[in-house]
Amino acid sequence: MKRPAGLRWVVGQPVVTLAAMGGGLFCLYLWYREPGLWFVGIAALMFMGWVMKAQSDVAAYKAWKREWDSMAPGGARPRSRDAPGVRALMAMAVFAVLGAGLYGLRDDPNYPVMLGLLVGVVGLWLLGGLVRLMRRGGGAPSAKRARPAERQPVAICVRGPLIKVPDLSGAYRSLPEHCRKVLGAGRI
Repeated sequence: MKRPAGLRWVVGQPVVTLAAMGGGLFCLYLWYREPGLWFVGIAALMFMGWVMKAQSDVAAYKAWKREWDSMAPGGARPRSRDAPGVRALMAMAVFAVLGAGLYGLRDDPNYPVMLGLLVGVVGLWLLGGLVRLMRRGGGAPSAKRARPAERQPVAICVRGPLIKVPDLSGAYRSLPEHCRKVLGAGRI
């Protein structure tokens, strides 16, 4: 797997991703406050999509690299996953902050639209989490239930010899007599 190059590598780092997404959300807020800036909002959405793709590429490369390094004798151990609820708690905190900010704008004429949008996004997020939980059968993820791509990011391409290889005693028997004497394999 190739390391993401240049700007994609930099933007894919978690701190830079967080800052870039914050800037994109600010541009969306500007679009909300001034509808004439629709092009800024559309550009922000496209930029945020690119940032999310870069972050997922970098995360996939880092996971692959950890697995690759762990195969060496004495190599790096694979990083343990974060606690299962950390991402959910972070998302709930973001939704709570957005809800509190939206509550401050309740006198705005567009308040019902924005409230409906926030409730819809939270509902879709909860529905997605529920679907994922139902797909894996509930409980914590395990290595047995993981998809093959998650279990083994480095695939074994050649599962057996490409040509017929004789067993060891057959290989010794096929040697000329003088070679068997040199190797001390006269008894075979």
